[in-house]
Amino acid sequence: MVTRVHFCQKCGRPIKRAGYCEDCASELNVGIKNRCSFCGKSNLMSPLAYNIKTKHVYCKTCLDLFVKGLRSNHFTEHEIKKIIDKDFIPVK
Repeated sequence: MVTRVHFCQKCGRPIKRAGYCEDCASELNVGIKNRCSFCGKSNLMSPLAYNIKTKHVYCKTCLDLFVKGLRSNHFTEHEIKKIIDKDFIPVK
């Protein structure tokens, strides 16, 4: 009887089935759950920020678009900074 040895695709640790070891799988699942609400980027691709008021997660690109929208609605830079500091928290 021949037993085939598989290796984790991320860290190279020997495992029973093809794919990822338990540690790497849990690390990857965290990245999958934390995604931008608009474009779907994970926190592995871009830093994320959570808006407390709207309950949405923004990646760097979508947050820049949000700020650009505020500027087009004639918000001052002081007001925009206040909104960003008050309503957004970084996702870790």
